[in-house]
Amino acid sequence: MVARVKREDSLNFALAYDLLIANTLFRKRESHLVTFHSGQHSSQIDFILARREDRRDCLDCKVIPGECVVPQHRLVVADTCQSR
Repeated sequence: MVARVKREDSLNFALAYDLLIANTLFRKRESHLVTFHSGQHSSQIDFILARREDRRDCLDCKVIPGECVVPQHRLVVADTCQSR
Protein backbone atom coordinates (compact mmCIF):
# COMPACT_ATOMS: atom_id res chain seq x y z
CA MET A 1 0.00 0.00 0.00
CA VAL A 2 2.71 2.50 0.98
CA ALA A 3 4.75 1.80 -2.17
CA ARG A 4 1.70 2.43 -4.36
CA VAL A 5 1.02 5.75 -2.62
CA LYS A 6 4.65 6.83 -3.08
CA ARG A 7 4.50 5.95 -6.79
CA GLU A 8 1.32 7.98 -7.14
CA ASP A 9 2.98 10.89 -5.30
CA SER A 10 5.91 10.78 -7.74
CA LEU A 11 3.55 10.74 -10.72
CA ASN A 12 1.43 13.57 -9.31
CA PHE A 13 4.56 15.65 -8.64
CA ALA A 14 5.77 15.12 -12.22
CA LEU A 15 2.35 16.04 -13.62
CA ALA A 16 2.00 19.13 -11.42
CA TYR A 17 5.35 20.55 -12.52
CA ASP A 18 5.15 19.39 -16.16
CA LEU A 19 8.07 16.98 -15.76
CA LEU A 20 8.77 13.72 -17.50
CA ILE A 21 10.01 10.55 -15.84
CA ALA A 22 13.05 9.62 -17.92
CA ASN A 23 13.06 6.00 -16.72
CA THR A 24 9.81 5.39 -18.61
CA LEU A 25 10.92 6.72 -22.00
CA PHE A 26 13.00 3.74 -23.11
CA ARG A 27 12.30 0.02 -23.36
CA LYS A 28 14.76 -1.92 -21.23
CA ARG A 29 15.14 -5.44 -19.95
CA GLU A 30 14.18 -5.87 -16.32
CA SER A 31 17.77 -5.79 -15.03
CA HIS A 32 18.07 -2.24 -16.42
CA LEU A 33 14.79 -1.10 -14.81
CA VAL A 34 14.86 -2.48 -11.27
CA THR A 35 16.31 0.06 -8.83
CA PHE A 36 15.48 -1.73 -5.57
CA HIS A 37 15.97 -5.42 -4.84
CA SER A 38 15.34 -7.20 -1.55
CA GLY A 39 15.02 -10.96 -1.33
CA GLN A 40 12.34 -12.08 -3.78
CA HIS A 41 10.99 -8.55 -4.28
CA SER A 42 12.20 -5.95 -6.73
CA SER A 43 10.75 -2.68 -7.98
CA GLN A 44 11.45 0.55 -9.77
CA ILE A 45 11.41 3.18 -7.02
CA ASP A 46 14.14 5.64 -8.07
CA PHE A 47 13.47 8.02 -10.93
CA ILE A 48 15.15 10.72 -12.97
CA LEU A 49 12.88 13.70 -13.62
CA ALA A 50 13.46 16.21 -16.40
CA ARG A 51 11.61 19.16 -17.87
CA ARG A 52 9.22 18.04 -20.59
CA GLU A 53 10.80 20.47 -23.09
CA ASP A 54 14.14 18.67 -22.61
CA ARG A 55 12.71 15.34 -23.85
CA ARG A 56 14.72 15.44 -27.09
CA ASP A 57 17.94 15.91 -25.12
CA CYS A 58 17.43 12.71 -23.11
CA LEU A 59 19.22 10.00 -25.09
CA ASP A 60 18.99 7.10 -22.63
CA CYS A 61 18.09 6.28 -19.05
CA LYS A 62 18.86 3.01 -17.29
CA VAL A 63 19.93 1.25 -14.14
CA ILE A 64 23.52 0.03 -13.88
CA PRO A 65 22.90 -3.58 -12.73
CA GLY A 66 26.25 -4.23 -11.03
CA GLU A 67 26.53 -0.91 -9.21
CA CYS A 68 24.93 -0.54 -5.79
CA VAL A 69 24.84 2.92 -4.27
CA VAL A 70 23.73 1.52 -0.93
CA PRO A 71 22.66 -2.04 -0.15
CA GLN A 72 19.56 -2.97 -2.18
CA HIS A 73 19.58 0.20 -4.34
CA ARG A 74 21.09 0.42 -7.81
CA LEU A 75 22.48 3.44 -9.63
CA VAL A 76 20.18 5.18 -12.14
CA VAL A 77 21.88 7.16 -14.92
CA ALA A 78 20.70 9.27 -17.84
CA ASP A 79 22.62 10.16 -20.98
CA THR A 80 21.79 13.64 -22.21
CA CYS A 81 23.03 16.05 -24.81
CA GLN A 82 23.01 19.76 -24.19
CA SER A 83 21.16 21.75 -26.81
CA ARG A 84 22.27 25.28 -27.56
